[in-house]
Amino acid sequence: LAVPGRPGALLPHVLVEGDTGRFALQVDRLLGQQETVLKPVPAPLERIPGLAGVTLLGTGRPVFLLDVPRLLAGG
Repeated sequence: LAVPGRPGALLPHVLVEGDTGRFALQVDRLLGQQETVLKPVPAPLERIPGLAGVTLLGTGRPVFLLDVPRLLAGG
């Protein structure tokens, strides 16, 4: 998403595979793996390209989920 990193900082990456190949997405941190229930994104957020949905953590905090294949396809 073109966010500059800190020079010399080692940040984790998530490897994803799409129709056009494999990619690494740089992330701030990894929190672990969790099963979630994907809920539709409420209006007007459904118009944001690459946003797949939202889920709620056990604390009630919303977490937005990316539509990685759509992002890799360019739209």
